[in-house]
Amino acid sequence: MENCPITADVLESLRSMDDSGQSSLLGELYGIFLNDANKQYDEICLAIAGADPKRLQMAAHSLKGSSGSLGAATVADLCKTLESMGKSGVIGSTEITLARLSDELDRVRNWTHECGFVMPPSAR
Repeated sequence: MENCPITADVLESLRSMDDSGQSSLLGELYGIFLNDANKQYDEICLAIAGADPKRLQMAAHSLKGSSGSLGAATVADLCKTLESMGKSGVIGSTEITLARLSDELDRVRNWTHECGFVMPPSAR
């Protein structure tokens, strides 16, 4: 799939585990991921707003792990950057990375909707 925010090898591996043939497993996995990603993104924003590097490190680490497991490599890379900022205690220059993370999460969300894995909120 062109411009897919999910790495091909992870996507193929997940598809091979879905024996229903209807992508129901993928829908469930990405639905759970996106729900959690929204919460972790909010936590990252709160950590930055509160100038709390440890909180930033922990929230970014959590989102990095789940996104990496589901093949959202760019999300994972951006979270790795934010996690490192939190670990170093330097969180004053997070705006660009945070904006890119938001954009990339939107790409994943839009992709799951386009693929029919997760229904848009308005269609539920």
